[in-house]
Amino acid sequence: MRFALVLIFALVAGAAVAGPICFCPLCATLVSKSYTPVGTSMAPNLQPDQCVYARLDSDAPAPGDVVAFRAATGQDMIFRVIATPGQHVVVENGIPVIDGVAATRETLPPFIAPVDEYGSKSNRSNCADATCTLPRELETLPNGISYQVLNLAPDTQGDAYYEGTVPQGSLFLMGDNRDNAADSRFERYGYGPGFVPISDVIGVIYHPEMQE
Repeated sequence: MRFALVLIFALVAGAAVAGPICFCPLCATLVSKSYTPVGTSMAPNLQPDQCVYARLDSDAPAPGDVVAFRAATGQDMIFRVIATPGQHVVVENGIPVIDGVAATRETLPPFIAPVDEYGSKSNRSNCADATCTLPRELETLPNGISYQVLNLAPDTQGDAYYEGTVPQGSLFLMGDNRDNAADSRFERYGYGPGFVPISDVIGVIYHPEMQE
């Protein structure tokens, strides 16, 4: 089976990934494909230039999985599965609501990041000298899967999304850096993938920090 706003206008290429350029023994066996994120759309969980791997033999993705997929542009991209076929999804105040149940948020210590990767005209107020101090939260989906998210500012373009039910054979994906991810929320604006066909998914992403 084949299975990646405040800063949004500078982000389109940021969600793209390149590979294989990491050391990946299993890639030669066609079990995995390696990627190196070139942007910050999946921060703080995936960092720019960090090697990650997609399992080419993955089962159907579930909410909470991070997947690589082939976008209509021909680029491979990496984002997190938020909702699967038949689930109703909206985003309210930046928080996904699945089948009427909102994900929960817990405040975490700020994420300290290099200014040359995370600083921009749009979020420069969070940066000083060589680093940026970015608001970080733990988000938990209704199915109990938790992961960290960055929420750089309130009331940004992607904080409200009302599109309804995920079509059969498709997925609704979001970046973990919520104000810097051209994900499934943005098809209507012309620079996001919208609902992603499961047939375009390359594999579920894993790396040492994501192992259970």
